[in-house]
Amino acid sequence: MTKTTTVQASTVEEATAIALEQLNTTKEKAKIEVLSNGGLFDKAEVKVTVEDQALELVTEFANGMIEKMGLNLKANITEKGNDISVIIEGKDSAAVIGFRGEVLDSFQYILLSYLNQNNYDYKKLTIDCEGYRSRREKTLGQLALKMADKAYAMGREVEFEPMNPFERRAIHTALQDSTLVKTQSEGEEPNRYVVLIPNTDITGPRFKARGEDHNRHDKKNNQNRNRNNKKQNDSEKEVADGKVFRGTFADIEPSTTPTNGAPKFKSFGQKKF
Repeated sequence: MTKTTTVQASTVEEATAIALEQLNTTKEKAKIEVLSNGGLFDKAEVKVTVEDQALELVTEFANGMIEKMGLNLKANITEKGNDISVIIEGKDSAAVIGFRGEVLDSFQYILLSYLNQNNYDYKKLTIDCEGYRSRREKTLGQLALKMADKAYAMGREVEFEPMNPFERRAIHTALQDSTLVKTQSEGEEPNRYVVLIPNTDITGPRFKARGEDHNRHDKKNNQNRNRNNKKQNDSEKEVADGKVFRGTFADIEPSTTPTNGAPKFKSFGQKKF
């Protein structure tokens, strides 16, 4: 992309200096065209053009950082329109990725800041190393689907841990067509996170997601609950004085007449002494 500016000033030299400052470049890297030398009543006018050097700047800066870090890596940079892609490869790839890509995120932030300082804030830069981003995106997509099922089944919101913009975008993308939940980001950087909001407008059986009929699990849970209640009722025995004792390891000794004090017990499978 070519950047051009036209400046008027009292002299050609002054107009040129202003134009170079606006484009953040030098005479050696720019094409200067004098439109008017000016005069007694007219100002000088120059047109300065500079070719897009974002690719060269990022390539030099990224590989310079890697060299200073003492890592056996190389950054390959490509550009398409306003999108710059940085691919890092080498033996020390794990060192530049870090825990959950934290080092890679920091590397990307530094490169973006460097571009902004050089007036390339309109550029979009992405960075990857040994396919880490694609693997991480797939993992987050699977997690998003699982948590969406959970949020809908419980009928309440589910919050993810704080994530960087790349990871939040992966969650939003994975669930953009979901009928179970809606996604939204909350909080402030660097602690911004994604919230899954269950969709209460869905009609039909609840607890059904991704082809798995959760109603069967719910029915089974109800059967287990009824069975446990029945066991509890069977384990309750009422003695003559109207008191109810619950126990699983002892049985109340039968008695036909009311007794005072605590009831007597006998142990299962043991001799009575």
